[in-house]
Amino acid sequence: MYKILAIMESKAIDGFMLTGIEVVNTKSRKESEQLLSENLGKGKYGIIIIEEDLYEDLSLSLKKVIEKGDLPVVIPLPLNMEWREKDHLFKSNYISQLLRKTIGYEIKIN
Repeated sequence: MYKILAIMESKAIDGFMLTGIEVVNTKSRKESEQLLSENLGKGKYGIIIIEEDLYEDLSLSLKKVIEKGDLPVVIPLPLNMEWREKDHLFKSNYISQLLRKTIGYEIKIN
């Protein structure tokens, strides 16, 4: 059975630890890239959650490896966002695009 790994540097670490998944607190962007690349081919993780800010700083070559691979599924997760009531359309589009990129299907959110 595959496990879930979360790679992050924010204060959200405590919440992820409460879920029981493995969490790694990175000290630098370079360390997060090294952790991700080390765990891509191990076959231990089915899902790797990475803080979106860290994902954006990954090298282009590593992003290409992630996009071409099957498992683990790498999910960049935005953690520094606040939604206002009037941002519903933007929020729906953002989540829909994130899901499409992750699972390969577009889902309409009302």
